[in-house]
Amino acid sequence: MLMTFPDQTNTRFAPGRRPRYLSELPEAERLLLSGISPRMWRVLDWLAMGGVMTGEQLAVHRRDLQRYAEKRLVKRLPIPPNEVYIELERLGWQFSGSQENVSIYALGDIGREIVSGRHRRPPLSGYEKYTLSRILHDVAVNEIVLRLAYLARERGWQVRWLGTNECELLDQKIQILEPDSLLILNHEEREIALAIEYHNEKGKTERARDKVIRYERTVDQEELWFSLWEVEQFPKVLVVFHDDVVVRGYLEEIRARGGTKAFYFGKRLSGLFDKQRLPLWRNIASRQVEEIIPQVRDRFGG
Repeated sequence: MLMTFPDQTNTRFAPGRRPRYLSELPEAERLLLSGISPRMWRVLDWLAMGGVMTGEQLAVHRRDLQRYAEKRLVKRLPIPPNEVYIELERLGWQFSGSQENVSIYALGDIGREIVSGRHRRPPLSGYEKYTLSRILHDVAVNEIVLRLAYLARERGWQVRWLGTNECELLDQKIQILEPDSLLILNHEEREIALAIEYHNEKGKTERARDKVIRYERTVDQEELWFSLWEVEQFPKVLVVFHDDVVVRGYLEEIRARGGTKAFYFGKRLSGLFDKQRLPLWRNIASRQVEEIIPQVRDRFGG
């Protein structure tokens, strides 16, 4: 499902007394028939796209998240918030709330059942078995998505979001490409597609070089990416990293090919928190700084 950001769903919602027969239905069906609020839909859809998000990212009061958890719409992963806070701080994170706001949430079993029919692919799952580093990889990807999406909205763009499961490209069940996320920006006749790649590895170039290989292999398969992503031009690839070795890996592969058909831009994760420079990304091949998300209207809506 291609989702509009940030108001993903316009759903009829009429709170009030419910018919008695609803209590006899399965929980997911009962919730659907009794009405799900737009905010609840947003939380479910965002978690379906992103897999895991902190309370701060979901922008919902902790009391409401507890209520959703009681209904098994979401679940809070059993990771102490102070551990998450320390690890994110080490990555260069900047926080706007308390440590409790970094509690990590995923879809609960009822929430998963509700959203499964709304999306092309099943929502991501299994986070209870993942290491903290693996979980925080997806949390960081979603932070990148949110910051870019909010910036794009402020600059006059409509934003659509495809999570990693939704934007995976398969050819006869063989994976061709799996971006971490895809953002599609539209304004009137203009369109910008941004593929997001977050690298939390250090001291290695192999994954970076493999990403270039995969993207370059995919560029010419226009029927494949156009039919799924519904974009006119191949996305620009935004590479977010901690270690400069990652950029070196991209650059080595680009030079080995004598240039590339896709365009690759880099930024450190810590740079995402500088709102003034968030639109500016460095072209990995040319080393030139370019504006990725231009302004399409002024602050008065003109």
